[in-house]
Amino acid sequence: MVVPTSTSLHQPPPSEPSSKSGASTAPKPATSANLHQDDFERYIIKKGDTLGNIAKSHSTSYVTLAQLNHISSPYVIRPGQALKVPRAKQAAGSSSTSLPAAPTATAAQGDQSSPTPSQEASSASPATSSAVNPHPAISQPGNDVHTVQSTNTTGNPQTEVLNPRRAPWMAIAEQEFQAHIKRNGGVVSDAHIKAYFDETSYKNANVHRDAYCAAFVNWCLARAGFPGNNSAGANSLSAWGRATRGNKPAYGAVAVVHFPTGGFHVTFVAGRASQPGQALLIATLGGNQGHSHEVSRSHLPAQWVKNYRFPIDYVESDEDYQLETATTDNSAMTAASTH
Repeated sequence: MVVPTSTSLHQPPPSEPSSKSGASTAPKPATSANLHQDDFERYIIKKGDTLGNIAKSHSTSYVTLAQLNHISSPYVIRPGQALKVPRAKQAAGSSSTSLPAAPTATAAQGDQSSPTPSQEASSASPATSSAVNPHPAISQPGNDVHTVQSTNTTGNPQTEVLNPRRAPWMAIAEQEFQAHIKRNGGVVSDAHIKAYFDETSYKNANVHRDAYCAAFVNWCLARAGFPGNNSAGANSLSAWGRATRGNKPAYGAVAVVHFPTGGFHVTFVAGRASQPGQALLIATLGGNQGHSHEVSRSHLPAQWVKNYRFPIDYVESDEDYQLETATTDNSAMTAASTH
């Protein structure tokens, strides 16, 4: 693959368009709309920073940062520039917070084994307001290779080549996290969780009771263009897709968890929650976990993970197996907290 780059001095990015003009060629923010201002913090770019590394350190994607800050491709950042970045740890969100979401696709799955037909029949589907559209359309990352121009530590120009298709379902999961989706979280959360289940065969799930971790995984994958397995059972994903290299953790991999006390959970690998040299703690981003059975960033011992799986047609890179340290909440992941 040949990517054209430039060694000329990089020019500062254009100033953010005025809200009065109403016209801009910059992409619309996909994650900032309808979110509280305290969902974000300010980061000042330093020499040597790249958009990719800034995104990793804040557990997000470079595409998300570009959209939040109205940066058009080709992306240019400079030392001293202030970026709006998502806070790594969110405060408890308002149930009225809505998310800019996307076209319907297959949902993720619950935290338990597949429901039986009798369980499906007995699970009432809660009514949701017709005024609530939890997943309006947003633009999805394409297959383009992007160049990001910045400055190295000696003040010379540097160019970073990035591909937004690196585990693209993680950007979608991040949007749900930013929307503070949780069980019993109000009409917006109910509508989102119902949409997760609607993308599985478990159409009559009770959003206030049934585990939705596997429904969430399937929904995120499908929105990114990768088919799930249409099951709301966490352990069912052990046979879905293909194993990671040597069944090792990788960024964006689907992790099927088997708790020592029994029970299964499924989530995405977001990085590592421990320092190198320490026992590996897997940082996760998944549904039906955390203090309030929410979409959250949590962690668990690596030895609890039974399988790491990727979609069959996803082509991972060596970088996917280089787990970055990711911020998580302080809740202990247990069978009880994921069911």
